[in-house]
Amino acid sequence: MLLGRFLVGTGLGVGPPVASLYVTEISPAHVRGTYGSFIQIASCFGLMGALLIGIPVRSIFGWWRICFWISTIPASMLALLMMFCAESPHWLYKQGRNVEAEAVLEKLLGGSEAKATILELSNTDRGGEANTIKLIELLCGRHSRGSTIALALMDKLGRKALLLCSFFGMAVCTVLQVLATALSASNPTAFYLSVGGMLLFVLMYAVGAGPVPGLLLPEIFPSRIRAKAMAVSMAVHWVLNFFVGLLFLRLLDVMGPGPLYSTFGAFCLLAVVFVKRNVLETKGKSLQEIEIALLPQSPF
Repeated sequence: MLLGRFLVGTGLGVGPPVASLYVTEISPAHVRGTYGSFIQIASCFGLMGALLIGIPVRSIFGWWRICFWISTIPASMLALLMMFCAESPHWLYKQGRNVEAEAVLEKLLGGSEAKATILELSNTDRGGEANTIKLIELLCGRHSRGSTIALALMDKLGRKALLLCSFFGMAVCTVLQVLATALSASNPTAFYLSVGGMLLFVLMYAVGAGPVPGLLLPEIFPSRIRAKAMAVSMAVHWVLNFFVGLLFLRLLDVMGPGPLYSTFGAFCLLAVVFVKRNVLETKGKSLQEIEIALLPQSPF
């Protein structure tokens, strides 16, 4: 059982970032955000489905085994259907398989778009050889309803606008939590502020901070380090998630709810400032256009 949980955890750790990377590399620029949001929505429905599966079988002895067996069905279908999916043209180009890359691009984008993309890939490669780009220079449930909102708005408002709205909204929600802690526990207003703030926090997270980074990161990383950079980014993400969950109750006892939620809110506001000043809007741009825009500018 421990081995199985380890393998499942490994799959869950590898799957989402690879899916984000794959969708980013095969999607046309004008719908890349929409397609990327489907990953978040699929995760939400998967979580809800896992919970609902256990309801009708919970009275059966060994019901958890039934849940595991049922979960093999979508996993097997996904593995089977991926065999019919096109290979990433960006990966093919990096491997020197230019003819195959162009064929895949023609299938995905059409002939004229494919030739233009191949040309951009070639120009990007030459630019990358002339300019050394450091990773640090490029880094200048989630509620299904919120994910659906992100799906509708990702390619209309843009990634940056959703991130700003999301982080600012999360900061406001932490203020509601702080106000709730300042009131008496018997006061019904405290209950509504606390529960309402929590639900709104989840909604605001799902609008931007949840789905956008998984799409934005593979967009801004240059092709030659995109896979490795995504792996590092997602590893940092999950490690920090682990420590937040591990330490939250201890910090709550030591600091108290007011100061702790204020700290979270301060980090959300810092995120607003960071996104406003440093994050490049990638809406409607090809991966090559984004990469060229992030190249260090020559002073001459």
